[in-house]
Amino acid sequence: MDRRRLWMMWWSGLLAAATFVHLLRTITGGPVVVGSMAVPLRVSWVIVPVAGGASVWLVRQARGAG
Repeated sequence: MDRRRLWMMWWSGLLAAATFVHLLRTITGGPVVVGSMAVPLRVSWVIVPVAGGASVWLVRQARGAG
């Protein structure tokens, strides 16, 4: 596997992990506080499909399917 494909697979894995964490947050409703600001739950609702779609797209690109 060349370096570009390996790079795509690594980023795909990181995005999949972010998708999973945010999906768990949307299911449980867990709070996230950055400094003194509470991050709204709707942020996770946006991140789940965006990061999930990007992860799937990167895997398909790395495997040569797209």
